[in-house]
Amino acid sequence: MAHTVKANGKSAEDSPEKIVAQKAGLEDIVVGTSSICYIDGKKGRLVYRGYDVNDLVDGGACFEEVIYLLWFGHLPNKHELASFSHKLATRRRIPREVIAHLYSIPVTAPPMEALRTAVSELALYQESNMVTPEARLDTAMHILSQTATIIAFDDRIRRE
Repeated sequence: MAHTVKANGKSAEDSPEKIVAQKAGLEDIVVGTSSICYIDGKKGRLVYRGYDVNDLVDGGACFEEVIYLLWFGHLPNKHELASFSHKLATRRRIPREVIAHLYSIPVTAPPMEALRTAVSELALYQESNMVTPEARLDTAMHILSQTATIIAFDDRIRRE
């Protein structure tokens, strides 16, 4: 269930689950409970789909395995991981126009601002077929893969 945090720090909806904003600046931010992630900030715990993040790190889980876990609900087997990694790799290319725009962003701009701008610009070049779950997954794979390419290009530009 989603809630909108109000200035007084309480959820806007009347609900038994009171969601409280601990930090200033969360006014009008939608927050809610999740079956994907559990956070216990006081104990420093982050759990994805029942797996403690520290266990994933200590077990050597790679980025693609964690994304697969988040998206599909379980860690991939060897075949699933190879297939998923290949699908991501084939979606890394970004439009030339986005690359050109990255070169026009001042190198003094914060990297997150450059990334946010470029990711927003990707929407101009994506097919907007978000009707089926498969189409939404394909779009998510494109954005995820292209984000890595954007970060690499931005870093390269800043080093030139």
